[in-house]
Amino acid sequence: MQDYALVVSWLDQLTVAVSGLAIKPLYMILSFIIIYRLRSAASRDLKFLRYGLIGFFAGEFICGVNYLAFGSSSNLLEIFHGLGMVWMWIFLPWFVFLFIDERIIYFSSPDKKCAFLRFCKRCDKKVPDGCRMRKFVFFIIPALIITALIPFTLPLDPYSYTLKIFNSEVLFKSTDILQNIEVRAYPFVAVLLLAGSAIVLKLTKDITLWSYLFFPGFGFMTFSLFRFFFTFAFIYNPVWSNFWEEMTELLLIAGIMIFLQIFKKQFGANEYRELKIIKRK
Repeated sequence: MQDYALVVSWLDQLTVAVSGLAIKPLYMILSFIIIYRLRSAASRDLKFLRYGLIGFFAGEFICGVNYLAFGSSSNLLEIFHGLGMVWMWIFLPWFVFLFIDERIIYFSSPDKKCAFLRFCKRCDKKVPDGCRMRKFVFFIIPALIITALIPFTLPLDPYSYTLKIFNSEVLFKSTDILQNIEVRAYPFVAVLLLAGSAIVLKLTKDITLWSYLFFPGFGFMTFSLFRFFFTFAFIYNPVWSNFWEEMTELLLIAGIMIFLQIFKKQFGANEYRELKIIKRK
């Protein structure tokens, strides 16, 4: 890996400054606010959302420490930054699944009628053949496994760029170690976990046990694809790779906050009912 010193335009310098000094602090503040507001959440879906955001916040905090204390040169801290993102991509989709399943369609509930019943005409949850929607999952899992293989189709291309940003040097790098972990090891882990989830679902038909393998696999796959796209799509222009990564994270956190704000009464009512049940017990 060779080190390159890049001369960038005033606009690119401004883009780097805005990304690091405005966008990152903003979404970290917003994520902390959501974490704080969910501190007393009783429902499982909101707890999982909080867990995911805690991992996200921790990862981004480590990223900031790496930049401020080590000039973004620490591979170890960048690995922990990535693991925080993986953690977030495990629990955020899990939150979405639980929110839809336990509040809207009751897909995995053995006692409640599934929202697909009007379409299926009869519920197959308790017969040997199993639920029809569950059968469709057996297509989704192989499809995700194939998708997880995408990062293997390009050779590794580590880089190190030093940019002059308003009289300060900023380092952007993607080392052999990081690329081997993020676009080689993580997809491999994702494939193993997703395949394991399919086996568990086939043998046990236990949605809860299935989810303990499926969502970690989904998290490793999603982060790997996320990092793969931004690394290789902007490999010769790290300024915009950094900007779009920060911007998508801001949009994600802002979207979560807006969603919770729009449906705060609905979430509040459900939380209140669950708390009352706990008190009665």
